Amino acid sequence: MGAVIKKKKDNTRQILVLGLAGAGKSFLLKKLLDLNMDEKDIKEVQLESTLGFNQIKIDYLSKELTLWDIGGDQITRMYWATFYRNIKVDKVIFIINLCDEENNNNSLKELLNCINEEELKAAKFFVLFNYILEDKDQKKHNAKETKFKEDKELLIEDLKENLIYDMENRLEFDLFDISKLKQGEIKSIELMNKMFGVKKKK
Repeated sequence: MGAVIKKKKDNTRQILVLGLAGAGKSFLLKKLLDLNMDEKDIKEVQLESTLGFNQIKIDYLSKELTLWDIGGDQITRMYWATFYRNIKVDKVIFIINLCDEENNNNSLKELLNCINEEELKAAKFFVLFNYILEDKDQKKHNAKETKFKEDKELLIEDLKENLIYDMENRLEFDLFDISKLKQGEIKSIELMNKMFGVKKKK
């Protein structure tokens, strides 16, 4: 009898980070890099708004993640397909900036274009609704937060009215202020677990 050879589990993941210009893609990558670096190195992280693309590699709970942040301006969006047709994409993080209300419908349109692409039908999609709350007045703060939650639900309803391949198994949503992403903070950990497909231990 021959020896049984166990195939080593592949823990590498290729992740596209998409969204319109100003959605928060580069900011998300910077925050993730900050969380993966020693405090003395954080000052060296410099990621500007994406004109072409940014690429970073991070480790998260034994997973080796390569994240591709691709520019979201009208011209660069034409080249999104160049990436997902040449890279085996495991997951797409699609960011929608709820503060940019005028472009919410454009964001949904671009998301729908991607999610039904043949090359991405095996990929999971995590739709992150980004927002910023700066009001020190608690009543105004709460009112804006409530509105963002309502806007998120309305956009999800609009999205689900469309025909989406294997929607129940491929789509996840969350509402989060990317600027609040912090090491060890419970909501931040929950967000990253969802983004990177880490299941909670029972």
